[in-house]
Amino acid sequence: MQFLRKIPFVFYLSLPIFIVGVILNNENLATVFIVLILIGLIQLFLRFLYWLLKNIFSNKKIILALLSLIIIFFGYILFVYEDAYYAHAQNIRIAIDSDNPITRDFAVDLAKKYPGSFNFDQAVSIYKHIRSNWKYVDDPYDKEHFTPASRSIQLGLAGDCDDFAIVMAATLRAIGANTRIVLAYGETDGHAYAEVNVGDDPNQFLSVLQRRYSFFFIPLVYSLNYTPSDQGNWVNLDWFSNHPGGKSYEGKNGAIVYPNGSYQLVSWE
Repeated sequence: MQFLRKIPFVFYLSLPIFIVGVILNNENLATVFIVLILIGLIQLFLRFLYWLLKNIFSNKKIILALLSLIIIFFGYILFVYEDAYYAHAQNIRIAIDSDNPITRDFAVDLAKKYPGSFNFDQAVSIYKHIRSNWKYVDDPYDKEHFTPASRSIQLGLAGDCDDFAIVMAATLRAIGANTRIVLAYGETDGHAYAEVNVGDDPNQFLSVLQRRYSFFFIPLVYSLNYTPSDQGNWVNLDWFSNHPGGKSYEGKNGAIVYPNGSYQLVSWE
């Protein structure tokens, strides 16, 4: 096929970058390599479309017009898809107001029973209090609303799942924890929950859970659900379980949102 006769230049450029990235174990070079490969694949795809249309239509102007419409269509789909997550991420960034005096005071009051630097007992105490006192109230009709943590606290801990996640993430962050929020979507519904970073050894967090969730010194928690990453292990703080690291919502795809407003798209299929 004619569109495959000439290999895009970026493929040649990506090879030395890949080799250097492997030798130096450099993540930035690995990212550049992936971007170049994607650019090359897009070029091949556009060449294929042009070749396909050329075999259907003889008029070059019609071919270019159809090709432009296809590019605009896919670009619009990608933009709308990404833009929705971007808007959610920025709203969540604003809502996680961990430095607000109301949020900070709320966090300190719950954590002070276990003084010192951030520790897992503080995290468990905060989770227990928020989960046991939360009142579910839905968002406004046909609108996604992200309430600031300080506002939900003032209202007596009320709101929907993303408000719950925001309060959890902001409260823990206010006393030194590293948190993030997961937006997960299934076939017909969606959910949000917070996660806290427990470091490189999740068993230390599990041992605290077994001590805090026990019956006559018999542990009631035997396992821990967590997500490993380069930054450490993330334990979910979903309300579907009565303890951190329990059952969480099982979505098909979604995004992980960080307090600084950055996010990454994820798929669990």
